[in-house]
Amino acid sequence: MRGIRKGYKLKITISVLIITYLFVMQVAFSYATEGLRIPVEGYQKAGKILFSDTSNYLREDRDAKKVIDSLLELFSDGIKIIILDPKRQMGLGDEIIFFQIFVPIFLERFPDTKIIFRSQYPKMWKHLPDNIELTDLPWWSLMPTQKGDILIKPSGFELDRWEFRTSKETILVNIHDVAKVTNAYVWKLFFSKVFECRTKGKLIPYIISKKSMWHKGALNFINRHALDDSSPKIAMNLFGGEQPQKGFSNFTKLPNFITKFVKKTNAYVFIVMNERSPQGDEFERFKNRICELLGKGSKKVIFLPRINKHTASLITNIVYLCDAGITTEGGMLHLLYAFDKPFISIHSETAANKKNVGLSGPSRV
Repeated sequence: MRGIRKGYKLKITISVLIITYLFVMQVAFSYATEGLRIPVEGYQKAGKILFSDTSNYLREDRDAKKVIDSLLELFSDGIKIIILDPKRQMGLGDEIIFFQIFVPIFLERFPDTKIIFRSQYPKMWKHLPDNIELTDLPWWSLMPTQKGDILIKPSGFELDRWEFRTSKETILVNIHDVAKVTNAYVWKLFFSKVFECRTKGKLIPYIISKKSMWHKGALNFINRHALDDSSPKIAMNLFGGEQPQKGFSNFTKLPNFITKFVKKTNAYVFIVMNERSPQGDEFERFKNRICELLGKGSKKVIFLPRINKHTASLITNIVYLCDAGITTEGGMLHLLYAFDKPFISIHSETAANKKNVGLSGPSRV
């Protein structure tokens, strides 16, 4: 018995040491790659994020120019394959951001180069050019092995630093080295500037194909539920994304908000469901409360299937067919932004807000 206890204590001690080591290494790495921070007071206030004047967001100093020169030198060496790898723990919104930052720019700048894009939602992407290949292989199996191969992936758990790996070297770019604000969308500005490309409005064709069965299914779904053409169609997600703090933690207040919105606007509201949405008995209570407040005969609130890799294509097409959106920060916000739809984004006290580093996505009314 004493031997068993000793073995058990030894395992616990080893586990604690390993976890401590990994934590210390992560902290040390973060400090080593932190770069130069430029505080931007008041940027976390909600409002419009306008990208018309890049000088408001990008740094123009000598250090930023060094980063640009390093990347241009890296890409001037006969690029044959570009591998783009959003991390597994990132959600739908992060994958949309990642695609939007890099793919249109690289297609314009390197039209003959093969692009391998690692996707968790392969059915969502449509009408891709022949030189784009989707894969679900792990990134370590896609490591550059030959001259002309380059792997681009986030470094760490956020979109604030990127790794550019070739078979010989790795360049780490921190957002603070090139931008005045911490916002994933400034990467699009930065790489547009690096490669002198203008990519506005080029994402829709890669997600929406009007000939696809998903678009036809979404159109049938909309026509079946939104019978009055004069009423606006609103996509709504107030549950947040993969992080609990992004959405409303108390579902009991949402039915009142939804029903008041419907009564005031006479809109059809399509509720986007995800892993944060109420489930089981809680969902039944949620739905019954809305029916009770609106009246049992009302068909103004429509619940969509829960979004996952199998339903993503149908739901993205339904969101595309809606007139506008109301959403918390998350995948649907980035989808509405990609579709250039008018939307209201509701931001909670996320970790980004608490660190006073700015909003994590566009906020538009």
